[in-house]
Amino acid sequence: SLLKQSHTNLEIIISDNCSTDATVKAVIDEFTQKDPRIKAFIQPKNIGMIPNFEFVLEQATADYFMWKADDDIIEDPDFLSKLYTKLNQSDSDFAFAEGYYLLNGGERKPILKNVYENCKSRFDYLNAFTKSFSCLEFYGLYNLKKFNKKTELKISDEVVCPDLIYLPTLFLNHKVLFVPETHYIYRHVPNNDTFVRNLNLFNDRQVVMRELAGMFAETEKLKSHERKEITLNIVHYYEFLMKSHFSISRFQQKKIKIVNGLKIKLGLGKG
Repeated sequence: SLLKQSHTNLEIIISDNCSTDATVKAVIDEFTQKDPRIKAFIQPKNIGMIPNFEFVLEQATADYFMWKADDDIIEDPDFLSKLYTKLNQSDSDFAFAEGYYLLNGGERKPILKNVYENCKSRFDYLNAFTKSFSCLEFYGLYNLKKFNKKTELKISDEVVCPDLIYLPTLFLNHKVLFVPETHYIYRHVPNNDTFVRNLNLFNDRQVVMRELAGMFAETEKLKSHERKEITLNIVHYYEFLMKSHFSISRFQQKKIKIVNGLKIKLGLGKG
C-alpha cells in the first residue's frame, strides 16, 4: 500500500525486530529487491517495541516522517499526498487522518471525525483529545523541522500504552491538524496475550492519568480555565476507567480517594 502511494518521493524504513518467523525476512528481501526506496534492517535480537520505533526514526533522513505498524491498512493512494499538502498549507507541525477500527464482522467504525470535526484552535484539539484518548492520531505525519527528535519524539517505555502520555504533550506544544479527507484502518487482531495485556493497560492507564492530571493542573502553557477543563477531562476519563473495571467496595473506596485528591488539587473539592 505504501509503494502504491501517488507521493513517490519517499523512503520506507523497515526494522524487523528479530522475528522468529522466517517468512518475514523472505518478504522483506523480496520487496527491497523490487524497490530501492526501501531500507531494511534486521535486529540481531529483540530490542523491544519502543526502541524499535525509535530506531526507525533515527534512520530517517527526510524532513517529514510517519510511523506505520504491520496491522495498519492504507487504501487511499493519495493518503500521504493529502496529509503532506494539508500540513504545509496550514503551516501545522503535525497532521493526522481519520482512523477506522476494523470490527470482527468486517464492518468499519470511524473514530476521529466526531472527535475533531469542529476543532480550530490548539486548545480545541487538546480538549477533544483528552475527552476521547483514542490514540489513533499517533500515526500521523510529522514535520520534523518543528520537533526536537531527541527530546520531543521520545516515547516512554515504562508503560504499556505510551501514546497516552506522548500525544497530549504533542497537542499541548504543537499546532496539529485533522485531515478527514483520507483515512487508515487499524486492524488489531486479538491473541492469547490480550487478556493479560488489557490488565496491564488498565493498571498503566491509572498511573498515566494521575501523571497527566498533575502535569496539566500545573502547566503555564494554558490559561487557568483551560487548565481546569483539560484536567477535569482527565479526571473524568480516570473515573470512567475505574467504573468500567471495578465494582467491589474496596476498589470503589480507592477510586473515590484518588479522584477526590485530584479534585482538591484543582480547587474543585474540599480537603
